[in-house]
Amino acid sequence: MLKTEVTLPIIVFATLLMIAGCDNSSEPTETTGTFNVSITDAPAAFDAVNITFSEVSVIPSDGQPIIVSDAVQTINLIEWSNGLSTPLGSIELEAGTYNQIRLIIDSASVVIDGVKSSVQVPSGAQTGLKLTHQFTLEAGSTYNLMIDFDASRSIVSTGPPANPSYLLKPTIRLVAVATTGSISGTVTTSGDVPVALSLMGTDTISTVFVDTLSGEFQLAFLEAGLYNVVVEDTTGARFDTTGVEVVAGADADLGAIELIK
Repeated sequence: MLKTEVTLPIIVFATLLMIAGCDNSSEPTETTGTFNVSITDAPAAFDAVNITFSEVSVIPSDGQPIIVSDAVQTINLIEWSNGLSTPLGSIELEAGTYNQIRLIIDSASVVIDGVKSSVQVPSGAQTGLKLTHQFTLEAGSTYNLMIDFDASRSIVSTGPPANPSYLLKPTIRLVAVATTGSISGTVTTSGDVPVALSLMGTDTISTVFVDTLSGEFQLAFLEAGLYNVVVEDTTGARFDTTGVEVVAGADADLGAIELIK
């Protein structure tokens, strides 16, 4: 009798351990991550630049496109500059390496001085715009991709001034939001439509119009590194500085800026 009273609790305890061990080993392993894609724009001398997207896809290393969004959405790029952006799509993807983004564009148009004109989109609705961008999505993580669509350099006039026609030749920059920072400042003489530019060497990376009321600007979604910054207005008044360091997740504030002729 005494022997039975001692061994029974031991047997029950061992059984519970076995059950707990089985439960732990059957827990599912997370294999996916979240992919978000958004769009922003550099300013352009148009009243509006309307782009109608009908599909956004991501292409993994095996080459089979995965649709992120097939919603038809028309975006006026002019509304999304100076640090502003708008989402294009979001999806849960298997962890792994992805090599390309594809944008299907159904149509495009510009508005200049109140007049709307269509923009020709070569192969936009058939094969789409294929944008090379390799990234690795880790299980349980989120990857935020920003498409910087430079409307000013992407809309090309192909006809005479009296009867203009337009062609879309995309100038697009793709960046991972997590690796980017920004440069900001406040122009104290902002009445003559100043424009701010960030440059690496002779390459213009981003451009924004300075707010004519507040004088503020933000050159956003810049990858970490050293930049030259130029601010110039329509009269030729100018400010420039070199070696501005951009750190991921931070803003480099230049403070008050005076434009000098």
